[in-house]
Amino acid sequence: MRGKQGIILYLKQRAAQHGSLTSQCYQIAQSGGLTAAEMRQAIRAGLALYDERMRKYEGRQAA
Repeated sequence: MRGKQGIILYLKQRAAQHGSLTSQCYQIAQSGGLTAAEMRQAIRAGLALYDERMRKYEGRQAA
């Protein structure tokens, strides 16, 4: 995947896997021409996936 869609996917995956982003992620997004709204949307989507995964993990730990 290339361009904006690829960068958005990368940001979502990074946020979903680690729960945070590095400054390098922001630099990639800016150099790819993403707007602030597009960055926020991708990051929120990734963090929502991260939160969901953590809730499931915590549920398993409690059982």
